[in-house]
Amino acid sequence: KYFIKPFEEKIDNYDPNAFLFSTGTRDVFDCICGYIANQRHIPVLYFQHGGATVFQKTIYNKYVESDLKIRKTLILNSRKEQKLANHYGSVTKPFGSISRYKLINQFKKSKDNNILYLTGHFPSANYRSIQDNTTDYQYYQISKNILETTKELSLKMDIKPHPIGHENLHLYFDNIIKGINYLNCRKITYTSAESIMSSYRLIILDILGTTVLPYALALKVPVVLYLKDSNIMNEI
Repeated sequence: KYFIKPFEEKIDNYDPNAFLFSTGTRDVFDCICGYIANQRHIPVLYFQHGGATVFQKTIYNKYVESDLKIRKTLILNSRKEQKLANHYGSVTKPFGSISRYKLINQFKKSKDNNILYLTGHFPSANYRSIQDNTTDYQYYQISKNILETTKELSLKMDIKPHPIGHENLHLYFDNIIKGINYLNCRKITYTSAESIMSSYRLIILDILGTTVLPYALALKVPVVLYLKDSNIMNEI
């Protein structure tokens, strides 16, 4: 009652035409907001987040984006995902992304850089990683394997840490780079991954549930998915 009454008062004051959820219903408060909107016949829209679900088995999606509790319009990346996300009581629209379309069509023909490693976050930093049971130590092994392999091949590589826990990730990769004495490796900061991906000859990802995966696969650039367990991938 401490949340519902003040929230309904705000609705009365603002008189919104629609409710927009950038990542679906993430918690009980989001669920309450969506439920109240349904009761008041206010349109509810969910925007997809956390990567293209067509690639990954995500056990949490039925609680986040494809939940049955809220009547809504769910905006998706592709028609392929529409088949997976379609559920009773809601409307699914594969509208994609205008910003992604612009970035894909602005890619550079000349590739100035060698390798871009787009890292995932620490498994312990996000509950969504519970499905593949990856530990932080296993994540360390994956990171170290990627860096050691590119170093042994005398390749130049740039690392773009994931935004979640990016400060700790910067320190983490600093330690690995220093530990293996990788002189041709640098970290990229203060820019988005999407804005730089098209200038590389090869992209490495160690996570499926990321919004940059659809960008990477549309850039006509080789992409390496370095995963601990391929069973978390959908059969597509």
